[in-house]
Amino acid sequence: MIRAVDLGKRYGDYVFRHVNVELPERGLVALVGPNGSGKTTLLKIFAMLTEPTEGEVYIMGTPWREARARHRGDVLYSHQEPLVYSGTVEDNLVCNDGDVVDALGLRPLLRHKAKSLSGGYKKLVTVARVLACRPKAALLDEPTAYLDPEKRRRLLDYVTQYAKKALVVWTTHYPPEAENSDAMYEMRDGALRRVR
Repeated sequence: MIRAVDLGKRYGDYVFRHVNVELPERGLVALVGPNGSGKTTLLKIFAMLTEPTEGEVYIMGTPWREARARHRGDVLYSHQEPLVYSGTVEDNLVCNDGDVVDALGLRPLLRHKAKSLSGGYKKLVTVARVLACRPKAALLDEPTAYLDPEKRRRLLDYVTQYAKKALVVWTTHYPPEAENSDAMYEMRDGALRRVR
């Protein structure tokens, strides 16, 4: 699904270099590491939002530059910070999928103004916007941040089920949360290594 070969990114100094990884067509893949280690940057490169400095990324076998046009809707990224637009929750869900809405407990809020929601619900809307479009790869940047334990559980349950038919890559600062992932990688000191 997504393959990186000698991938590097720098903003002045290198954030990371020599990243080599091959992610499967389906499964739940956790990316852990300290703040500022490059997890978000890596996801944004995989989502074709940020260009790599060096190396190559292949999305479904297609090189990164070509994939931007060919596979843009197949790989979707959910922002680290809650991101909602003007209008209702329903307006914010570009692809309105009832299963996602119900699984994440958003149905009672569909007619509410998205900007008036709590941080936790804004985060759920941000993640639901991606999942409702049913991408082949959902890249979720800290999807459980801002969530209370019940919302966190609901989201993780849904994401675990979704990962049986698509690729889900998610970042977290809570390694115990990542224990149920099919694979776990750690980004640290400019390098990516597989933990399990």
